[in-house]
Amino acid sequence: TPAGVNWLIMNNEKPYMDNENVRHAINCAIDRDSLITVALNGIGTTSYTQMPPNLPGVSEENIDQYDLEKAKEWLDQSGVDPSEIQFAILTYDDITKRAAEVIQANLKEIGIECTIESMDFATFLSKTSEGDFVAAISSYGMCDTISYLNGVYHSKSIGASNKTRLNDPQIDALIDQASKTIDKEEREALTMECAARSEEHTSELQSPQN
Repeated sequence: TPAGVNWLIMNNEKPYMDNENVRHAINCAIDRDSLITVALNGIGTTSYTQMPPNLPGVSEENIDQYDLEKAKEWLDQSGVDPSEIQFAILTYDDITKRAAEVIQANLKEIGIECTIESMDFATFLSKTSEGDFVAAISSYGMCDTISYLNGVYHSKSIGASNKTRLNDPQIDALIDQASKTIDKEEREALTMECAARSEEHTSELQSPQN
């Protein structure tokens, strides 16, 4: 089944976004149901996993849920004053702009201020591929788990479809091993381990599938 996902991508190389606890705080602060209502006109499936839940070999281990108090706890653990975290969310159409407006309001509740920067799609693609951004509302579609993992999480895809610029040798090794594993159960065990590891990183925030 094709997997289409919309998400808030966070550039893991930028200040504050390179702090895993800050990313967890942001993830816990976003109300996915509001995203469906406002951005997708009520049509969508709520998802909290880093990977699309309809792909085989996805794990719910280590997932964050919408929880403002937990978000504040993550911020406390980060050692960062939320008033210092200021960034722009890049968007390229009405849907991504509406999603950004929900996220902007949600983050304000935990003391993080962000702005919204709209642009044409070509400029958006250039900036997000080159890492010239802090956060952006993007999307990605792929028909199978291995292709999705290679495209979104493998370090070889930095500068292309790995827009969060996640670079984790352990994830790379799991993806490489899963890619050459023929046995279905062994492969899914590896992708589930990779998925659980991705939840620890929280390199992006998955929003509703449409």
